[in-house]
Amino acid sequence: MKTQNVALLTGRWDTYPQQTTKLTMAAELNRMLKPALRSFLMERGMTVSDYSVQQLRELAFKAVELDLPVISTPDDTDSFLQFRSTVVVNGEKVTFPTVFQCDQKGWTDDLKNIPVFSMADVFAYLVSYAKWTPSRLRTYKNERGFRLSKSNHISSAESFNLPHEHFYIKASCIRETSQKADPYMTWCLVNSEGVCISAGCHCTADDGGCKHVVALLFCLANWSDRHIDRNTETCTDTKCGWDIPRKVSVPMKLDSIEHSVNSRVQPFEHVYDPINHDDNMSDVEFEAGLHNLIQGHDTQIIEVLDKSEDSLTMPKSIIESAEDFLENSSFLEYLKSKVNQDDCDQIYSLTEGQSDNQNWYEYRLGRITSSIIPLVYHYQGNDKNNYIVRQILDKNNNFSTPAMIYGKEREHLARDLYSKEYISEHEKAVVELSGLIINKDIPHLGASPDAIVNCKCCGKGIVEIKCPYTFKNLTLDEISEKKISSYQNL
Repeated sequence: MKTQNVALLTGRWDTYPQQTTKLTMAAELNRMLKPALRSFLMERGMTVSDYSVQQLRELAFKAVELDLPVISTPDDTDSFLQFRSTVVVNGEKVTFPTVFQCDQKGWTDDLKNIPVFSMADVFAYLVSYAKWTPSRLRTYKNERGFRLSKSNHISSAESFNLPHEHFYIKASCIRETSQKADPYMTWCLVNSEGVCISAGCHCTADDGGCKHVVALLFCLANWSDRHIDRNTETCTDTKCGWDIPRKVSVPMKLDSIEHSVNSRVQPFEHVYDPINHDDNMSDVEFEAGLHNLIQGHDTQIIEVLDKSEDSLTMPKSIIESAEDFLENSSFLEYLKSKVNQDDCDQIYSLTEGQSDNQNWYEYRLGRITSSIIPLVYHYQGNDKNNYIVRQILDKNNNFSTPAMIYGKEREHLARDLYSKEYISEHEKAVVELSGLIINKDIPHLGASPDAIVNCKCCGKGIVEIKCPYTFKNLTLDEISEKKISSYQNL
C-alpha cells in the first residue's frame, strides 16, 4: 500500500510492483491528481501543457494501453544538468552546483556585476551550442523565441556569482499559450567575458535551445546594451535591476480600443532617438555590418558570416516572383527560370521547423503542397476562385481541427519512438527534421515530410507520420481487428 501511495503522488510506476496489471494501473490512474498525471505523461515524452485533469487522465490511459516506456528519468535530468554545469578552467574541468542546487540566499536581482552580453554572444551560442544553421541565424527575427523577447515574456531576472568568475542568470518566462499558468524558469551560465557556456529551461522541450532560452538571451543582450555603463564609478552605488516590463493582459473597455489602421502612438521622450534607423536593412547589409563590428575578435560567429558571399540574399517567394510575370507567356516556364537548385537548398534550410517557422508559411504560399495535391487532382469545377485556390493563396491558412490537434500533439512522440527503433536497426543512421522540399523542375509544388532518414545500409528516405483520429478511443487490439475486418470486406 505504501508503494501504491508513492505512485499516486509522483506518477512514477517504476516503484510499483512489476506484476501489477494494466487493469489495476488504470484504476489507480483514476485516483491520480493533476501533478501526478502530468509527471506520469512527461516521463513518457507526452505533451501536458494546457490540458484539464480529465484530458490528462485520458492521455495516461492511452500511454498504459501502448505500454509507452519511461524515456526521461529524474536521474537523466540531473545528469544532463550536471553536464551543463561543467566548465573548463585552466585546462581542468570544474563542475558547479546546478542552477536548482544554488543557495536561494545567493541570488540577487542587482545585475550590475554580470558581464557585458552582446548580440554577437547570442549568435555564437545559437550556432555553437543550439546548432542553429547560418540560414536560420539570418532570419532570427522570424523565430518564436525572438518574438517572445519582443513581447516582454521575460521578467524577474536574477544572478548568482559562481567561482572562477562565472555567473548564473535566471528569469521567468511567461507561457505563450496561457499567461495565468506558472511561468517557466529559464537560465544561462556565462563567464566573465560574456560567453554563454550553457542554458536551460523548465519546459519539457528543454535541450538548451528552446524558444524560452532564446527569448532570455535576446532580452539579456538588449538589457546589457542599455546598461553598458552599469560598472562605471557613477553607477556602482545604484541598484541595477531588470527593467523590462512583464507582459500582462489587462481587459479594455470597447470605447478604449484603437480602431484606426494607422497608429497614432508617439515615442516617449525618455526613449526617443532622433537618429533615423533603417528598419528595412537587408540581411546582407546586416551581416556585413556585423562582420565589420566583430572582426578581429575571438568569436565563433565569424564562421557563419562572410560579407563577400552574394548568395546570402533570400530566394523570392512565388508571390514575389509573380509580380514580374507577363501574362502572354507560360507561368510554369517563367517560374522554372526564376528558381535554381541553390534557391531550393536555401528554402529548405530557411524553413526548418516547419509550422514553428514563419518562413515555412511564406514559401508555401502559392505552391501546391503534398497535403492538397489529391484535392487539386480530383477537382472538376470551373470556378477560378474555388476553395482549393483560396487554400493555396491564403497566407493565414493555419486553422486547426480536432483531428489536426490530435495528430500534432502526438507527432513528436511517434517520431521519437520511430527514431530510436530506426537508429538501432540501421548502420550509421540519422533522423532529421525537414524543411520545405522544392524541385527546381517543378517549383510550383512543395512537400514537407515529417522527417528525413539516412543510413549507410539503405540510403536516404522520408518519414510520414499519421495519428488517425478515428482510432483515438480504441486499443491496439481493437484497431488491428478493425483493419483486418476492412481488408476482408474489400
